[in-house]
Amino acid sequence: MSDYNHPILLDVSLYFLGINEIDELEEKLVTTGYLSIFWQDFRLSWDETLYNDIHIIYYPQDEVWKPDIVLYNGFQRFQQLGGSFYNVELWSDGQVQWMPFEVFESRCSLDTTYYPFDKQTCSIVFVIWSFTAGEVMISRSYEGLVYDEEFQENNVWEITNTSYSVFMSTRESRITFELQLRRKPLFYVISFITPVLILGLLNCLVFAIPSESGEKTGYSVTIFLSLAVFLSIITSVIPTNSETTSILGIFLLLQVIIGSLVLLITSLQLRLCQRGDRPSLWMLQNIC
Repeated sequence: MSDYNHPILLDVSLYFLGINEIDELEEKLVTTGYLSIFWQDFRLSWDETLYNDIHIIYYPQDEVWKPDIVLYNGFQRFQQLGGSFYNVELWSDGQVQWMPFEVFESRCSLDTTYYPFDKQTCSIVFVIWSFTAGEVMISRSYEGLVYDEEFQENNVWEITNTSYSVFMSTRESRITFELQLRRKPLFYVISFITPVLILGLLNCLVFAIPSESGEKTGYSVTIFLSLAVFLSIITSVIPTNSETTSILGIFLLLQVIIGSLVLLITSLQLRLCQRGDRPSLWMLQNIC
């Protein structure tokens, strides 16, 4: 530790390699990256002239003091970042750099109102757990969130903006890295929305099929079941605890209701047409 009368100041940056996935059902963001953490520890300083002008050395992370920084909004229990095989970098002036590499699983509340044209904001929050802000403090992030040279874009999500903020109180200090995301909708438009719109149009064409053909009921049932399948698909990918309702889900539900009414009307049509010589109202006869 540097000076017992002053807190140790940490400079924390996040080098980002990419989004692995976003689990809509569990509302979980999985990312890969590594932290770059700087601090000053004068106990680890030395006079270069006494040691063959050695300026930098590397030391196992488990054999030097380091801050117990943890992922605050993670899915797993708190655990030490990095591993025993990681090294920290020590400078002769007492400056220390620690760069633990991790796959981060953090919570991310999703707003699925405009799915699949939705935009989300997810955060990755790190906090100093065992020390108060008067002992160890995240004071700044010199580089913030940085795209690593090995960064890879996600096939489903596009990062539109990034930011970070540092929060300090007498009890704790933490840093929040924020990702603003936009879903890439082309796949969903081609494989989901377009078929649903076509089914909605075909649903209305059942009245153009002659009752004598005997295909009206089968046609209506096929359309109805297809819409029901699409509705089950969307309910399987949207969080069950979502506080918002997807417009697409409402549209599909309406299509299923319309399909049920069409199936009911079609059944009545066939019933009226099969009454033979029995008298019926001329308006009902015209339906056939």
